[in-house]
Amino acid sequence: MNKTQRNILNAAFEVLAQDFSAPLEKIAERAGVTRATLHRYYNSREALMEGASIELCRLTKAVIDEAAASHDAPVQQLKAVVMKSAELGNHYHFLMHAMEHDNQHDPKFQKVEQQLADLIDAVRQAGYVRPDVPTPWIIQVYYGIMAASWRVLRDGGVAPKQIPDLAWQTFTSGLFVDGRY
Repeated sequence: MNKTQRNILNAAFEVLAQDFSAPLEKIAERAGVTRATLHRYYNSREALMEGASIELCRLTKAVIDEAAASHDAPVQQLKAVVMKSAELGNHYHFLMHAMEHDNQHDPKFQKVEQQLADLIDAVRQAGYVRPDVPTPWIIQVYYGIMAASWRVLRDGGVAPKQIPDLAWQTFTSGLFVDGRY
């Protein structure tokens, strides 16, 4: 993917997180390209949405893979995933909008969600996660925290540097066994 295409996708994440029905002109403007350039890469709104979904899937997989490569303990991997994902809040807000409008869970995300579920299960096996909390619930909590991260970043209610730590503290406070982390 070249720089122009990455700029278009980043602009799509930002603009569509604010207004899911925003016109393509607004995305092109935010990306610093003409609408013709945007159409050279994405010939329709649907193609842009597909490209953004693929990029979000790639980013999420990269976050999970980087955490696995950087940390031995599953709990440290999960912490890295939650904190890094919180920094990418606008990307995940885009995903929430896309899922609400599509009603079909995109198959591209099933593999990435399975990686996240496997990581959560490894943390559970290490004794950190409460046994009474189902993994699908934890994944939805993860998405909720990502949405909250985006909202406070957008609204300016919390310093951006605080958001990853707050995301991790919030994630662990309701899901982890008392005193385990």
